[in-house]
Amino acid sequence: MSDDSSCLQLPRPGFVEFPPLSPYVALNGPVYAHVDENDQLELGFLVQQKNANLNGDCHGAVLFSLLDSVMGASILYKLEPEYSVATLNLSSNFLGAAKIGDWLVGRAALDGCSKSHLFASGSLSGPNGVVATATATFSKIRNRAPATHFRELVKALLKPRQLA
Repeated sequence: MSDDSSCLQLPRPGFVEFPPLSPYVALNGPVYAHVDENDQLELGFLVQQKNANLNGDCHGAVLFSLLDSVMGASILYKLEPEYSVATLNLSSNFLGAAKIGDWLVGRAALDGCSKSHLFASGSLSGPNGVVATATATFSKIRNRAPATHFRELVKALLKPRQLA
């Protein structure tokens, strides 16, 4: 079989390839980023053959991981730079199938917070509507070393490409 990416859609305009959020995400990606007109981070994902289950649909574990990444990255985008997050709980709902070649867009919202926890919801949408939703609880963790603000990393990544 030849390279499975040759027949796939290109990412939507405004999305740029995002550096992997972790080695695990790198195995399933690439993942693309975009900031909408309301300053909300969106992540895009192109379903490839390597993401498929036995039925030829995007594997649920890939969708689950994407939801975790979308919610975590969206929180980091808004959070103070001295903090990071760790997922404590994630509950997902699979509502439809994503096929090889489908372009998925993930969005998330911060639903609430306490001193040490953050609560978020997220969704993945494809060409036929919402594919999966999730809610999650994250632990707010103080970074051990000064960190570059995640928001500034995203803006720096997107800025040169949006001007072109």
